[in-house]
Amino acid sequence: MVGVAGKSKGCNTCRMRKIRCDLKRPECGQCLKSSRTCLGYRRETVFLNQSSRNNLVINAERSRPTMTKATPQPRADLIQDPQLSARIDDRHASHELFIGKLMHLYLPSSESAGKVPLSWLQLVVDLAAPGEALYCALSALSLAIVGRCTKNSRLPMESLEKYGQALRELQRALWDEDWMYRDETLAASMVLCLYEVYECPSNTVHGWISHSEGTARLVQLRGPRMYASRLGHELYKEFRGTCMVHNITTRKSTFINEPQWSTIPWEGRSKTIDQKLYDLGAELSSILKSSDMIESMQDPQEVFAARLSVRNKCGKLDQSLELWYEELQHEIPAPQYWPELSTIDNPADDQEHGKVFPVCFKFSSLRNAKVLMNYWALSIMLHSTDLLTYRALQEQSKREVPRLEHPPDDWCHSCVSGRVCRHCGSEANKVSHDMSCLPPLTWKHDHRYFQILADNIAQSMEYCLSRDMGTLGGQWVLFPLRVAIQSYSHSPCRKLSWAKVIHEKIPVEKGIRLFSRDPDGQQRLDYYKAVKWKGRVWFD
Repeated sequence: MVGVAGKSKGCNTCRMRKIRCDLKRPECGQCLKSSRTCLGYRRETVFLNQSSRNNLVINAERSRPTMTKATPQPRADLIQDPQLSARIDDRHASHELFIGKLMHLYLPSSESAGKVPLSWLQLVVDLAAPGEALYCALSALSLAIVGRCTKNSRLPMESLEKYGQALRELQRALWDEDWMYRDETLAASMVLCLYEVYECPSNTVHGWISHSEGTARLVQLRGPRMYASRLGHELYKEFRGTCMVHNITTRKSTFINEPQWSTIPWEGRSKTIDQKLYDLGAELSSILKSSDMIESMQDPQEVFAARLSVRNKCGKLDQSLELWYEELQHEIPAPQYWPELSTIDNPADDQEHGKVFPVCFKFSSLRNAKVLMNYWALSIMLHSTDLLTYRALQEQSKREVPRLEHPPDDWCHSCVSGRVCRHCGSEANKVSHDMSCLPPLTWKHDHRYFQILADNIAQSMEYCLSRDMGTLGGQWVLFPLRVAIQSYSHSPCRKLSWAKVIHEKIPVEKGIRLFSRDPDGQQRLDYYKAVKWKGRVWFD
């Protein structure tokens, strides 16, 4: 209502986006600048029932311009915040208020206003016309996270209704030729994946796996050239990180490992340091897959050659990681992290031995913390895999292996009959078992180095899981934390107990229910089996 004190006079589009309107007519400058439809300045009349307990709006069903039908409303008596209760009958107003609270809880408080989006979700929630599937998916996610973080048990129940509606709308979008390959449809699928991580409605991991596989298939069907827009590119960047972790965990390579998927989406763009690390992570997943394939080989000469090839790939990837780290040092000003006294308590601490980690690490930003933790985790996995392969070669070298009739193209550490070794220049009648021909082990293959990297990850937990880092901090530590736990499992100690306690706290403090226990006390995602990477232990 124009002229009422405290009411915005901006256009309806700027009011929905909660930004300042320049009040130009017939279309405001903000809408023209952002290529949005200016919805004008006309207000619908709203009548307030003054005798109502909460002064609820009783006749305003302000239809969202991009929505095609009304959806059930969360009830006012389920919400603790008076500001939300005052406007709960307005569908769009309640949606925007919950989205605002979602971003407040999800993002770090110190970085949420930065120029560069910390999360793809920041771009998604700002869309003027998200479509019905994405709109419902965001509603479900916001109700779930706000409810869990504020201990309001009724809001997650409301989110299930929105979740079911989002699934139906997403199915419609996937059958619609105009909507199937749109960024908004991919975003809806990714939001539902996030909902499964935080809410886990089926109390099993199957819903998350189903959504993840469906999202991956949609990304692949769209093709590598469909990520030129700002939103599409941010969605793809987020997907690559998730896919890298999934491929490493399952020790396989997917379409994301193909060269065109790491080059075409960046045409006309420069890769950020974290995306370059994902490229190296994709190489590591291929190495792990090659290492597993050795188990099915029967011919000793093929096994020997395959192990040599794995060692060769590990050496090349190690060099690439070193070059990447040098680039990181130039990009992130020193110090990248610094020590401070720890202020959190852990049951693994005791009076006799003191705190397990009396010092924690602080970082200039959560983004930098994530990059460094992933680097430490990948380094542990790479060098432990290389060490196991070296020991297997040592064991096999004690037995004579027939000569290789068809040596691999990347053969570079032994001699074969009829060929000259590119390293020593000599010829041989059989595969050389001289271990001096192999790349030597270095200090990076020492268990103490693995422990140092695992300690770095553990000492980063206090910063990433602090209240100021939002729920996103808990989401980003899961992969490096389980790598650290597996490293500590080599020689069980207080550090292992400390890390497991931290992991158990994440579902409680950050609301990530996928990693919590179900009503029967079993973990929904069999974490301690998963950290052994499908039953394979890294260390002797």
